[in-house]
Amino acid sequence: MTSYYHLRNIGSTSGAIGTFSRNQLIGATGTEVCNGGSASGAHVHFTLWYNGALSNLEGVKLSGWTLHQGPAGSNLYNSGYIERDGVTLTHWNWVTNDYHSYYGTGLDYSLRFYGNGSGNIDRLSIPVTDLDSELKSGPPADLGYFD
Repeated sequence: MTSYYHLRNIGSTSGAIGTFSRNQLIGATGTEVCNGGSASGAHVHFTLWYNGALSNLEGVKLSGWTLHQGPAGSNLYNSGYIERDGVTLTHWNWVTNDYHSYYGTGLDYSLRFYGNGSGNIDRLSIPVTDLDSELKSGPPADLGYFD
């Protein structure tokens, strides 16, 4: 299961909690908060769950990039890195989410890695163009446990 934070216009027939199909539009990036925190610009956080528990993202692949945690005891927001094909990027680096061109369909999205969050929850932000505060259909960012 995946949970998301800072989404608006969530589009499920069962409300904020529901089942979505692969590549189904589930909402728009935003700055909304429901459990505290703040946001200065539209983005989204996600968390993977397995059997009701938080899933550690160490070794998970996103668009071909493998996520890695920083050393134990390190500052969780300034540690960790991602790697793919011999390229290593540390926190706060911009990286092109070239999932479709990398895997053959030629589309391009941007992806930003923010290092590890608390409780072994890695933070990844996917900037998406603000579509004038209206929920618009468009190509989704591709995130998958088994990319």
